[in-house]
Amino acid sequence: MSISNNRIIVGAWYSIMNDNIQTGSAYIYEKKDNEWKLQAEIYPDDISNRDQSISISVFTISGFIKDITGNPLTGIEIVFNNNGGSTFTNSLGYYSHDVYHNWTGIAKAQGKGYKFEPIIRTYENVSQDYYNQNCHASKPSLSGFCFDINNQPIENVEIHLTTNDDKYLTDKSGFYNIDVDYHWNGKIRAVKTGYSFEPEFFEYYDFINSCGNQNFIGNYQNTLWSVDVTNFKHQGMITSIVKDNSGNILQSEGDILAAFVNDECRGTSKPSPISDGKRFFLQVWSNENAEVMTFKFYDSKNNILYEHVLSNIKFSPDLEIGNIKDPQVFCVNKANHVPDANNDGEVNVIDAIEVLKYISNFR
Repeated sequence: MSISNNRIIVGAWYSIMNDNIQTGSAYIYEKKDNEWKLQAEIYPDDISNRDQSISISVFTISGFIKDITGNPLTGIEIVFNNNGGSTFTNSLGYYSHDVYHNWTGIAKAQGKGYKFEPIIRTYENVSQDYYNQNCHASKPSLSGFCFDINNQPIENVEIHLTTNDDKYLTDKSGFYNIDVDYHWNGKIRAVKTGYSFEPEFFEYYDFINSCGNQNFIGNYQNTLWSVDVTNFKHQGMITSIVKDNSGNILQSEGDILAAFVNDECRGTSKPSPISDGKRFFLQVWSNENAEVMTFKFYDSKNNILYEHVLSNIKFSPDLEIGNIKDPQVFCVNKANHVPDANNDGEVNVIDAIEVLKYISNFR
């Protein structure tokens, strides 16, 4: 078929004549009053029509479609309007499509959530091939940071997209960057065990332009460490401070000191301000005398959980250890070798077992 202004020539196979010579017929239509009317029929049965040829001219439009880093995009559809048809890119991002002589219209790449530049290409009365009709594809991005209440980065926060199961992790600086589909609708949420985040989510409608500073503030909630005081008859109070292995006092707002007996939480405390600093006023609970309590500490500023805090304490009813002026000092550094590992006043095989438990983190 060939189109020229208001005329169309349509060719078709007709028959095979003697000597296996293929023949064809042609039909010429002309557009009048918005209707295509047959003007002529050319058949090979008419001797005067033999040995004639009709040329159907086509021209090629081709190019590559790649992302902004130069990687080819496969399966992108390029649509040619005005009855021009369509084609798809191959594994190299290459496409090639033929249009008929004098075709006029636009070509537009679409699909897979990308934004394409240029958005469209316009052609008028095509009478030549067009090469290097390339497009660059991109997706808008969402980016931001996750910080704690002390403005410290939170690593490995999961950023969830509500429209699918995809999730992305923040890096060591608390940063995340997510490419989303052009015209995307949805929400993003920050999720990390033990934290609540503000805002709860960010929501987007018809998202087309990249957006930064989508920041979340995480507050560590002691959801893993809790104690039901109604289960216990006796209580005690430990007034304390916590130091790191360099002797620095740890007392950020989100820090948590917790007491345990055999991994059962027996009390938690956050630092409370006093006239010359902060103290942990740790209320502990038990039903038995002489239970050995161990301690754990969460360093919110550095996002570190210390499973073994020195030193252990034997519980007694109405226990009072430390005060504001002379607090109990807990240390988060590793313990030195102490023969009486369970603090029972004796050195025996039980101490060796306790050391093995400590080394293997056996529960």
